Amino acid sequence: MVSKQKSPPRWRRLRRLFFGVSVVVFALLCTGALYQWLSVRTEAGRYPAPGTFVSIDGRRLHMVCIGNRQSGDPAVIVESSGFGSSVSHRKAREEIAVRAQVCSYDRAGTGWSDPGPPVITAGVLVSDLERLLAGAAIPPPYLIVASSIGGLTAELYSRRHPDFVSGLVMLDAANSDGVNRKAALITGTNIALLCSAKWAARFGLLRLADPFGLRGESPAADASRSIAQLYTVERMTSVCAMAHGLHASLAELNGAPALRSDLPLTVLTAGSSDGLIPPGLSWLRGKADAFRSEFLQTQQQFAARSTRGTWRLVKDSGHLIAGDQPHIAAEAVLEILARGRLSAPSKTSHEE
Repeated sequence: MVSKQKSPPRWRRLRRLFFGVSVVVFALLCTGALYQWLSVRTEAGRYPAPGTFVSIDGRRLHMVCIGNRQSGDPAVIVESSGFGSSVSHRKAREEIAVRAQVCSYDRAGTGWSDPGPPVITAGVLVSDLERLLAGAAIPPPYLIVASSIGGLTAELYSRRHPDFVSGLVMLDAANSDGVNRKAALITGTNIALLCSAKWAARFGLLRLADPFGLRGESPAADASRSIAQLYTVERMTSVCAMAHGLHASLAELNGAPALRSDLPLTVLTAGSSDGLIPPGLSWLRGKADAFRSEFLQTQQQFAARSTRGTWRLVKDSGHLIAGDQPHIAAEAVLEILARGRLSAPSKTSHEE
């Protein structure tokens, strides 16, 4: 008589299931990591650095300068958005370059620049910018043009170096007034969620998911280059480092000298939140829209810091004004360049 084989205890079946799932997950992660590594290696040869490198304490920062500087005119320095780079918004930069020297650069860990420290504050970025401009032999004065989170670096630099900055253009850019109002959102949980993107990048998940919808952009060559620059471990690690430094950045801004009261200042505010939230995170769009009215107030408040400040609403533009409305962004810069040869204008507020 053949006895029945006893079924394994439940714990043994669960252990086998757990082992099987672990093997599958491990295999998928290894495949994703290999996919990421091969993609980055291929892209490094396909998209070489278009500019020059400047050494900053053993790190290299990448800079692209176009146009020629006329005697007495400032150099236009571009502070890109959090996910922008030295080659972002080409049309706006080229239009400005007809009249001035325009220099854009990659912050630490972005574009072609080397990674930075584990915590990046606005003060760290200002220090990098100071050394970058000195190393590249670009003397003051400067006209700084900032988008999105780049506004914090532009503001702090302008407040620390009032004699170096001859003008400031903020393109739907963050400022200390707005960030102070929303400081309660800088929580450990929110920072951890943002920092999870670096692990998603490491295992190729960002490339697969394409949360920014880059593959649908045109032309395809620009989309491929954007993917190569954005979905990297270094870029997401840099974003994480800046998130960890936000509280310290606010302390640096709150402790800095006031903005020069007669600084030529133009604040352009986008008419919508398009481009602020990646398409793949559309569930956050409602929160961004709810903040828009308060954001408008902080933008006008910042413009009022200078007697030569102007505020304009760019109705037909999303968050990245230099991309959606490059001519309007360039025009704002060219207007300040022209003001240098004219008398100081009165303060105005109007809509585009």
